[in-house]
Amino acid sequence: MIVSIHQPNFMPWLPWFEKMRRSDLFVFLNHCQWEKGGYQNRFSMGGQWYTMSTNKKLINICDKQYLDPPGDWRRIKDRLPQHESILDQFDGAIATGRSMGVINSLIAVRLAQILGIKTTVGTDGETGKTGTGRLLDICQHYGATTYLSGPSGRGYLDTGMFERAGIAVEFFDVDASVKVPVLEAISNGV
Repeated sequence: MIVSIHQPNFMPWLPWFEKMRRSDLFVFLNHCQWEKGGYQNRFSMGGQWYTMSTNKKLINICDKQYLDPPGDWRRIKDRLPQHESILDQFDGAIATGRSMGVINSLIAVRLAQILGIKTTVGTDGETGKTGTGRLLDICQHYGATTYLSGPSGRGYLDTGMFERAGIAVEFFDVDASVKVPVLEAISNGV
């Protein structure tokens, strides 16, 4: 079974979903620190940033709260009227409360459905492990035979730990043809 793991980004770009498509199980990594300046609460499209406001605390994604989900969402939709019919499909996720992890995961699952991706999704849990040990623990918990890492994993992943545990590691290299925002891809019929 191929398992991939990633933080629940806000409106992820298309390669994020291609990694999901190539997996049997995609695990949302919620018990990790929110990354200031990252993609957990914002996305870029057409040279513009679209952001959901958050408190400034550097805490785990599962504990991170959006400050004004309905207001921020309305402003995003107002700035992207050409995509409003797609964005309307995520109103229910925005209405679930303020939890970044919950909202982002619901949006990602709905986007995967729109893209025809049938990969099973799961979530991580709390553990005292960090880095490669944490990823390995998640893979073992779900019975992975292969861990599908993003390309940046080459710089931090201890593949020997996976090898000793009998789990193969593959790296998902992003094809230049899919380096587009997911909203553009859906609008263009990808």
